[in-house]
Amino acid sequence: MKTIRVLVLDDDKTVRESLTAYLEDMGYEAWAMVDAESALAHLARVPADAAIVDIRLPGMNGEEFIRAAHEHWPQMVFLVYTGSPTFQSPTDIRGFKRVSKQIFVKPLSDMNLLHLEIQQMVKKR
Repeated sequence: MKTIRVLVLDDDKTVRESLTAYLEDMGYEAWAMVDAESALAHLARVPADAAIVDIRLPGMNGEEFIRAAHEHWPQMVFLVYTGSPTFQSPTDIRGFKRVSKQIFVKPLSDMNLLHLEIQQMVKKR
């Protein structure tokens, strides 16, 4: 079975490092980016199967990143991981089949929830 590749997009260094380490421990190939612009540039060179995306980012925000990445890589799946407990995806993003309907709120007490959602979404595509 092919190793699932996951991009972690978050401007918080601790979050990036902990998520990447967790994903690698779970058998994923994972890498982290601090902003959406560098994440898009990286994806142009190294495609991903999934992205875990923070919403509040410097420059292009997470919603804009999801729209841009979805346009270029429609098979990629997206999970929102935000510190905002009241965040709701905009209507257009909710309509994307490959965006998780579940919003993951930081700090996540059970990281296995992310793992299971990635597995299910990648398997469905």
